[in-house]
Amino acid sequence: MVDDSKEWHEALAEASLRATGAELQSMFCLMLMFSEVSDPHQLWKQHWEDLTDDLQRRMQRDLKDHSLQIIVEQRQDLRRYKIEMILNKNGKSLRDYPLMPLPSPNLVHQLGNKLIREQLDYDQEQEKHILNMLLPTLNSYQM
Repeated sequence: MVDDSKEWHEALAEASLRATGAELQSMFCLMLMFSEVSDPHQLWKQHWEDLTDDLQRRMQRDLKDHSLQIIVEQRQDLRRYKIEMILNKNGKSLRDYPLMPLPSPNLVHQLGNKLIREQLDYDQEQEKHILNMLLPTLNSYQM
């Protein structure tokens, strides 16, 4: 086991110059599964930005919603979810690596489901205003 993770950090840093976040995700998973990384959590903390740099663009394309904005926590959560899926296919889990945060199942579900996201993304004040304008126009049957 290599106590000094310097070589893993250098490998990810060098690969990040040419690789996409998805490619770095695969490399990260391979490192976890087949190498003895002494501090996976530190490796994640130092390289999460490179691992997630393409997520917003990919989500916009996949969901056909170019206005979609993903905050930092969501980017991290989505990439951890994708890492967890790869690890699961190989009989592993992020739970196998000390201190590695797990993805939030609720956030991934909301972002992945455009209908739910659209339903949650509304202006409450505007909706109240519309209600107040339309309510007097309803007849007794509609009330």
